[in-house]
Amino acid sequence: MRGMVGTFGLAALFVAAVVGTLAAGGFFGTPTFAGLRPDRPPQPSEPEPTAARIPENEVPAGRPVRIGDLEWTVTGARRSPELTSYTFPPETQPGSFVSVSFEVRNALKRPVTLTEELVRLVDGQGRVYAPSPEFNSQFVPPERNLLFNEHGLLEPGASGEGRVNFEVASEASRFWLRVAAPGATERNVRLSPDSP
Repeated sequence: MRGMVGTFGLAALFVAAVVGTLAAGGFFGTPTFAGLRPDRPPQPSEPEPTAARIPENEVPAGRPVRIGDLEWTVTGARRSPELTSYTFPPETQPGSFVSVSFEVRNALKRPVTLTEELVRLVDGQGRVYAPSPEFNSQFVPPERNLLFNEHGLLEPGASGEGRVNFEVASEASRFWLRVAAPGATERNVRLSPDSP
């Protein structure tokens, strides 16, 4: 008799442990772990699209920014509802675009090749835009299209003047150019008040 009571006691303890584990895991409803209140909705991991976010490590346009062995200077930026090709006869591409002009200098003792991975555009909602050959190869003269052709090869101490076009959301506002160098931390350049 005493053995049967002990067996029932162990079985009851086991069932209680299983039910408690399932309840804590949310099997029977909202989990109630410490610090999580059932009446508090889950918090979004991303801010609302309308919330403006300012990138860190920003510098104003026009000021040289040294990143690794490259020195970037944003010389201008403009917003445009279309791009016009440099070829004749000119072709027009409608859309929503930001064009950024820049200078870049190679402070390294060996050649550096610039690529489109070194620049990004960030808007006030935190969206990041990458440049595309589609909006640069035909719309930026080859000698200024440093990110998409052989003119992007900079010899030691050499500088280049370039331009890059970004297609952006039509409602986007407030822009930063995010520049980088191979193996170095990126920096954000706040575009001038006359820019988008």
